[in-house]
Amino acid sequence: MAALEARGELDNTYVVFSSDHGEMAGDHGMYTKSVPYEAAIHVPLIVAGPGLPEGKVSDALVELMDVNPTLIELAGLPAQEGVEARSLVPVLQGHASTHRDSIVTTLRSFECIRTERYKYVNNYGDIRELYDLEEDPSELHNLCGERPEIAHELGMQLAQRLATPNDVH
Repeated sequence: MAALEARGELDNTYVVFSSDHGEMAGDHGMYTKSVPYEAAIHVPLIVAGPGLPEGKVSDALVELMDVNPTLIELAGLPAQEGVEARSLVPVLQGHASTHRDSIVTTLRSFECIRTERYKYVNNYGDIRELYDLEEDPSELHNLCGERPEIAHELGMQLAQRLATPNDVH
């Protein structure tokens, strides 16, 4: 940053910090990254630069693919066509507090959808999980048997989101 400042380039430079995964670090008795729990899939995303308020924190649901159209917009370039990702600029500039209604995460052994309140996990082994993140932020009580209507609805949303254009009728 000091080199950019010395050259007077901070007025047109954006810095993005993120990670591709979190780490369980003992949560649920696990030390891994390949699970659908919040400690593994909720990653930091920090964006700083001209026109963005300093110190603003947001709980908006975003996906890492949203970084691409965000940087394109910040650079003043035209949006790419056919990209499902969405620019975060309205959230970053404080003009919006929400970004997505849900986010999807997939890996070799699971796929999941998370809304502000719920997370539904489809493990590739027949096990389904549903967590109420407001009531159970540690994700300890699987509600699939108790709230099948929510599990079904989120399962349908997940399938729709993961469908390829040829799968949609």
